[in-house]
Amino acid sequence: MNERLENQGRLQELNLKTKNLKLSIQGLIHTLRAETNPHMEISDMNEELIHEQAFELAQKVDQYKGLELKICALKKALGV
Repeated sequence: MNERLENQGRLQELNLKTKNLKLSIQGLIHTLRAETNPHMEISDMNEELIHEQAFELAQKVDQYKGLELKICALKKALGV
């Protein structure tokens, strides 16, 4: 298989990973917004869940940005 076809396949794979990661990030954002509702009593907040979700969100945003950089590089290499 030639290099261009391999890069096109890799680009599609990265696009799919990015799409799935974006959906996961959006879900985490939704959960964090619900758990940090400004009208909620502080004592009703689930600090463990907030901590876990915020940490996971930060990791996934970092992964997302890394994938975006790889996609840009592949697009540039492919002339897209």
